Amino acid sequence: MAWRHWKPWIILLLLPLITGCWDQRPIEQEAIVVGMGVTRHHQWTMVFPNVAVSVGSLTGIPPSQQFYAVTVKAKTWPQALEEAQAAIDRNISFGELQVLALDRHLPTSSVAEIVDALNAMGPIPATFWLMAAQGGPPSLLTRSSPQTIVPYYYLSTYFDCTNCHAINLDQREWQWWAQSETPGISPYMPLVVPISGGITVRQILVYPPQGSPQLMPVPATTGFAYLTGRVLHSVLTVPVDSYKFVLGKVGESVKVHAHFVSQAVSVRVTIHAHGIIMSTPPGVVVTRQMEEIASDKAAQIIAAYALSAIRWANKTHTDPFGFAKSAAWAHPILAAQFSPKKLTQLPIRAQVTVKFQVLGEGVSR
Repeated sequence: MAWRHWKPWIILLLLPLITGCWDQRPIEQEAIVVGMGVTRHHQWTMVFPNVAVSVGSLTGIPPSQQFYAVTVKAKTWPQALEEAQAAIDRNISFGELQVLALDRHLPTSSVAEIVDALNAMGPIPATFWLMAAQGGPPSLLTRSSPQTIVPYYYLSTYFDCTNCHAINLDQREWQWWAQSETPGISPYMPLVVPISGGITVRQILVYPPQGSPQLMPVPATTGFAYLTGRVLHSVLTVPVDSYKFVLGKVGESVKVHAHFVSQAVSVRVTIHAHGIIMSTPPGVVVTRQMEEIASDKAAQIIAAYALSAIRWANKTHTDPFGFAKSAAWAHPILAAQFSPKKLTQLPIRAQVTVKFQVLGEGVSR
């Protein structure tokens, strides 16, 4: 009888200990990391929102004061986390990590080690943006822009707006990791260059199985974008007779067929591109023949971009397009004769066909 009398009281006393979220901290006790960068000199920079800002003052605060950075020196990720936590008076949280910016000179092995360490941590989402920093991650991470709307993080919103850019070169962490673990494709990340008023992305870094990353030139990067279906609404200037026509809203679709042949990857790529005539010289009346000439010239330019990317890949023994991966999926028995490293470094023999269509809008209609 005594046990029955005390049982309800014991349960009530134990409830606070068994309910969920008992280990959660209030937001004012959390230091939320939105961006992180790593240099080749073992410097780790973590960017936090400025929680001292009140809701009422958000509209009046300049972008440069929205975030603050803490930099520590450590050779490994666990050491960096320990050093950073020692410098912060709140519990560091990576559950909202949006950006990881890496030194462009970090070798493939170092990048893989960092990515694997973050994946092993658990609470960190694998959807954050991965990028290489021109001039070093610290200055890039704290960069703001007049375009920034409080309290959003500029580097993240830049890549979040996938339809804002003519060529989509973004890369999420899980994509880099998947590429690095898949034979037949070289992982890459966009090179982010600071400019007046923001940033720009026009090149990519391609990571071989071992060694330092290779910087793809701008024309080859454009070709890479066309070969992988990343062109959304680009612009081309083409010669038509003695005039210069500007083609805009250039988009595409891509079909790839790959197989193995004589210690190489043979690939047939068909690019169907389209766009409109946005600008012509004053007084020029666009005829159907001019449209056909513009289409042919645009196709030639795109093909030249694509072939330059393939030549660059063969020169650097990389395959950022994943042609060897496609061939391996289609012909797994033949792929088994190559090691994962060898598969990614096979020469590429490509036949590229480009068809361009001028759509019925713009100044030509």
